[in-house]
Amino acid sequence: MVAFEDIEIAGREGARGVVAGKEDAGMTAVEDGMTLRWALMKIPKEQREVIVLRIYEELKFREIVKILGLNLSTVKSRYYLGIQNLKTQLLQAEESRFKQKGSGD
Repeated sequence: MVAFEDIEIAGREGARGVVAGKEDAGMTAVEDGMTLRWALMKIPKEQREVIVLRIYEELKFREIVKILGLNLSTVKSRYYLGIQNLKTQLLQAEESRFKQKGSGD
C-alpha cells in the first residue's frame, strides 16, 4: 500500500509524473503519476491551484498570496483542505484498485 505520506513529489520532477513510492506497491511511477494527476483533478479548483503552486512550483505561501491576491489564511486553508481531499481521493483510488485486482485473480 502506498500511503499519501509515502509519496515523494520532487518539485518540478513531480509535475512530469515522476512519483516515487517508498513502499513497493507493484505500480510503476507512470501509474502513480497518472493516479496523482487524476486525484488532483477531482479536488476543487481553488484547492488544486494552491497545491500545484506550493508543491510543484515550490512557492512559499507568501508568494502564492501575491500571485492569487488572497490573504494568507485563505491560502493556507485551501492548501490544507486540498491535501485532505487529495488523500481521500488517493485512498479511494487505491481501494478501487485493490477491489479490481481481487476480482481479477
